[in-house]
Amino acid sequence: MIFAITRDIDPLVKLFGDWLSDINTYSIIVRIFLAVLLGGLIGLERAFKKHEAGFRTNILVCVGATMTTFCNQFIYEYFGGGDVARLGAGVISGVGFLGAGTILLTSRNQIRGLTTAAGLWTCACLGISIGLGFYTVSIVGCLAIMLVLYLLPGFESIVNNKTPYLTLHVEFENGSKEEKQGYLKEFMIFLREHNTKIYAVERNQAFITSKLDVYSISIRLNVNKKKTKFKQDQIVAAANTLEYIFHCEKIN
Repeated sequence: MIFAITRDIDPLVKLFGDWLSDINTYSIIVRIFLAVLLGGLIGLERAFKKHEAGFRTNILVCVGATMTTFCNQFIYEYFGGGDVARLGAGVISGVGFLGAGTILLTSRNQIRGLTTAAGLWTCACLGISIGLGFYTVSIVGCLAIMLVLYLLPGFESIVNNKTPYLTLHVEFENGSKEEKQGYLKEFMIFLREHNTKIYAVERNQAFITSKLDVYSISIRLNVNKKKTKFKQDQIVAAANTLEYIFHCEKIN
């Protein structure tokens, strides 16, 4: 049988016995338990950071994918036919819609939820591998996912802080229409004086009904290396000292 191939290539199946690769009461318990454990480990990181799809959501996605793969295996082996990959493909597509619901565009033109959506999709793939009985692949894959979620954000933050490219969220003080136009012009001059290149200036429509003029401004630092080099935090701190700036921060 096609699913029994795991007994020949999975080290854990070779270690503990062929029963792990077959459909029986014990293998079902082991795989469901593993889905709860590995899905929960991934969900803990999302829950700790207060994301929408947290601890229970990741467990349910992983267990659901595992059960679906079980059903596909059962249909193929005990009814003598069917597409062995059909239900698994449906899980991957279905979780895509679930993940899309976690992606949001904030009022500051920031996209949130991409990592959560990718995590849900990956958790579903993890459940499929567990359901197939690829225990070693599932455990190593879970460790890789946890490495990405728990350890790499710090490295990603270092990279983001080192890059010369950044987008500023800038809120200008209240004033007349002419004054507000002058504020934007003065800020453009300020940025150029601080050795930056301006790539895009976009008015934030989320604040259109407020009294504030709010813009998202994409820039690159240190265009001319002969001049003084400014870091991201320094340019933001300098901008916040300007009288006509109500608030300025970088968008991650």
